[in-house]
Amino acid sequence: MRLPRIGRARNDRRHTRSPDYGIFSVFGVVLLACLSVPLPGSVLVLTSGSFAAAGDISLLTVFLVATVAYVLGDHLAYRLAL
Repeated sequence: MRLPRIGRARNDRRHTRSPDYGIFSVFGVVLLACLSVPLPGSVLVLTSGSFAAAGDISLLTVFLVATVAYVLGDHLAYRLAL
């Protein structure tokens, strides 16, 4: 009788959820990082690039969302005089 691999199932479940909310978290964290909130925006963009390389999310989507978040964050920081 073969025992189930509990650790593997837990890791697979966690990684399958990343495309669902991953793009929204990239947008939010990058936008807040541009507003001088101490969050790792650049590290998150690099990490989402590795998810794109694994095929979990689209690289074009990551690029567009990160670019829009950087531009909006910079504009909001300028308007708020941060």
